[in-house]
Amino acid sequence: MQVQRLNLFIIVTFFALGSAVASNQKSGNYHKTNDQAFRYLNENPRKALSIAQQGVSQAKLDSDTTTLVQGFALLSRIYSTIGKSDSAALYIDSALVYNQFQHTPNLEIIRAQISFLNRNNKTTDSNALIDNALRKSKSKNNDTATIGLLLLQSDNLRTSQQPSQAIEFAISAIELANKKKDQNSIGIAHRALGSIYFQQGQFALSLEEYLKAESAFALQSDTMNIIITLRNISLAQRDLGDYNAAFSTLHKALDLANIAGDVDEMGHIYNLLGSLYARTGKPTIALENYNRSLQIRKEFELLSSYASTLENISRIQRDLGNYIEALSNLELTLAIRKELDDAQRLGSTYNEMGNLFAQQGNLAEALKSYLNSLKIRQEANLQTDIARSLVNIGITYRQLNSHHNALKYFNQALGIITDSSDPVGKSYIYIHIGNSLRDMGNAKEAVENYAKALNLRKNTGNQILIAQAMRSIAVAYNETDDFQKAHQHLDQAIIIAKSLNDEGLVADLLNEKGNVLQRQGKLLEAISYFDQASILFGKIFDLDKRGLCLRKIGELQTKLGHFNSAFDNLKLALSLSEKTQNKKLKELTLLALHNFYSSRGQYMEALTYFKQYIAIKDSLVAITRMENILQASLDVELNKKAEEIKLIESEVESLRTEAQLREIQLKQQKLIKNFLAISSIFVLVVALGSIYGYVVIRKKNLRLNEAYEKITLSESELKKMVQTKDKLFSIIAHDLRSPFTALVGLTEVLANQSNDLSKPDINEYSKLINESSEKLLKLIENLLEWSRSQTDKILLSPKPINLYSLVNDSISVLMLQANAKEIKVDNLVPKDLIVMADYETMTTVIRNLTSNAIKFTTKGGTVKLAAEVDPGFISIRIADTGVGISPENQAKLFKLDESFSTKGTGQEAGTGLGLIICKEFVEKNQGTISVTSSQGKGTIFTIKLHKG
Repeated sequence: MQVQRLNLFIIVTFFALGSAVASNQKSGNYHKTNDQAFRYLNENPRKALSIAQQGVSQAKLDSDTTTLVQGFALLSRIYSTIGKSDSAALYIDSALVYNQFQHTPNLEIIRAQISFLNRNNKTTDSNALIDNALRKSKSKNNDTATIGLLLLQSDNLRTSQQPSQAIEFAISAIELANKKKDQNSIGIAHRALGSIYFQQGQFALSLEEYLKAESAFALQSDTMNIIITLRNISLAQRDLGDYNAAFSTLHKALDLANIAGDVDEMGHIYNLLGSLYARTGKPTIALENYNRSLQIRKEFELLSSYASTLENISRIQRDLGNYIEALSNLELTLAIRKELDDAQRLGSTYNEMGNLFAQQGNLAEALKSYLNSLKIRQEANLQTDIARSLVNIGITYRQLNSHHNALKYFNQALGIITDSSDPVGKSYIYIHIGNSLRDMGNAKEAVENYAKALNLRKNTGNQILIAQAMRSIAVAYNETDDFQKAHQHLDQAIIIAKSLNDEGLVADLLNEKGNVLQRQGKLLEAISYFDQASILFGKIFDLDKRGLCLRKIGELQTKLGHFNSAFDNLKLALSLSEKTQNKKLKELTLLALHNFYSSRGQYMEALTYFKQYIAIKDSLVAITRMENILQASLDVELNKKAEEIKLIESEVESLRTEAQLREIQLKQQKLIKNFLAISSIFVLVVALGSIYGYVVIRKKNLRLNEAYEKITLSESELKKMVQTKDKLFSIIAHDLRSPFTALVGLTEVLANQSNDLSKPDINEYSKLINESSEKLLKLIENLLEWSRSQTDKILLSPKPINLYSLVNDSISVLMLQANAKEIKVDNLVPKDLIVMADYETMTTVIRNLTSNAIKFTTKGGTVKLAAEVDPGFISIRIADTGVGISPENQAKLFKLDESFSTKGTGQEAGTGLGLIICKEFVEKNQGTISVTSSQGKGTIFTIKLHKG
């Protein structure tokens, strides 16, 4: 690159000198060309490339250096966008050489450099680049350039999730723009600050800054910037729950865009209007606006925005139950995103596909889509988006009643998002964790997580989200019979909902108040709240919920002996259930009417309603039975796709591990840089030693030695990691090559000779392929577990666990393997033993050791899992009647550098890593593992863990 830059310097020096005073008569046309190319930079990069290349060619012919520099910078940004780093770097060098005689920073070149560096994950370098340019512009008192650079740095820090520093730079830009009385810069700076606050979820502060920006642009009658700012204002108003103001602001922006004839902005505004109508429950009007936006964006080849609108349309179609149309639009969106190589939005589309499949009840496909979204986002290092994918995966596992997996993914998401970067997103994670904990019967811990969500939402100013969090807390307190706190939170939430005139939310909260009072036994007060909720539900035409309230009122009035009122309310609830065809409401209302007549001693009428109740209950049982059949089908489908899902999860875990290793390497590089800096300081200190004396030098030396020791230790650890990795690769080389060789050979035979093979031959080859594939999958799983343990990224949550249940859960998945060899597996652990351990890692250990025991036990043998209490410990024994292990091989167990693998009694393949992982996990649980064995008599593995 340095050679290219030197050659360019020689070639263009005379050109640049000769054209320094060239006429700029045609520069207006070039600016238009560059503006047009910039319009398509992110929307349609290939079209942008074509336009920019034409502009550069013309600028060369006319020897217009200024325009040429801008063109080169723009070409670099386009090549960065489409992932061609070499071309992007070359054009940056060209722009720098042609711009060498200018004494002020060129913002377009700096933007190109930032785009290149960020695309190559060098955010630190891009920050340093802008800081350097800022020092130069400040030293020359170039306020215009300084404002631009301050805003560039602010945006760069915002996109790299450093909001606090981003705010500081934006405020500095505002102060300098005010000093210059530059209204355009004032407006842009206030809008930039508003966007940072918006990203943080501080919508009130965001709105305040956007309004200041609008005022500044209005003073200059800058219509374009006013329209853009109005769009931003509407988003802040929307997320503050002020939908009327948001609609009004967007229509004002639309009027201005119509007058200005700005079709791009009209496309943006129609898309936002569609989103707003969708949020307010008006899908038909939302679709009308989305389609207007779609037509504009299609006509002007704005591919990225076109795909975004298609995605929004699919969301509406999904909610309306038009799944085929929704899927078709998402597949088209997917194709566009892939063509644009837009990782961020591609991950979003896979996420939407997951939502579509989840709503259809196809949880296996939903999980696959969410995992694909996560994989893409991990490869692009999009931290906030990674967290969103993790949350969706957690929700899907919760729907599958796999609560441990759900919490695992929720907690991973929690570790990515900070309170300042995305408080709204983080609050939702806490809500989901709380919901899972309530599913597991742990309402107290659920309250703690709901409270964290509430605190985050209070900082955003979003009153609707605050009220919803309070409702969640109240529900959990009600389940723990802490009625006072339940009422406190519901009362506060009701005040908020009433201030927002959100009658639906008020009705929900009043209904919840009734539920708490009913659980308390305060029936009259409960009736009062159910009655208020019923009136509001009727007002907003939510007849299902109105019927629910009326039924509860009728039931309570029956208990109190208020029979006339009870009958009227129950009959009205029954009428509403028939009108809405809500069979569950009808079933419960018929039962309530049966109880009503029984309470009055009118047994014939009671019998009539009881018969109707039984009839509808039977029909619902039939529906439930059908749903169970469908659920069973889903389970079968999920099992079929389990291996595929596991493989994607393995890839995702591998990417996560790689990211963690990169983080370690960056820390190591930072340590080395610190060492060099300290070394430089040391040299300086020595030079000034005569002034500061021996004592000062000695103190510096001591500090240097400490730093050096840390670096040496870090270097030693890195070398050890590399050596361990090399040992690992040498160990698995044979295990990895062997099944791949078998796969290639067998599939080649099937591909070339399938017509000549008999059915028994094909069956035999298929079995061999399956065996090789299973060995590969097991190897990958073990490698991922081992790598996670080596990088200390397994977060253990030791807590008291029932050992019998843990063992039962661990061995249940191995029964097919045991049954196939007619091996009896007995759980002899006492049912009351409690150990202190991490559930996930110890499940892996027990499952791995039991699987090995089955593997090395002959047909008809036994595997027994037992436990006994030792002083301070619990000893777990896994004993088999298998072939045993020779003393020579026992010495090799648990050692990575001497790991070995043998085939089981049924020729089962192994990877040689399972026992190493077991040892790592047991030790992380503060335990020990040992083995005793006799050849031909069996093996006993013993684990010692702390008592719970």
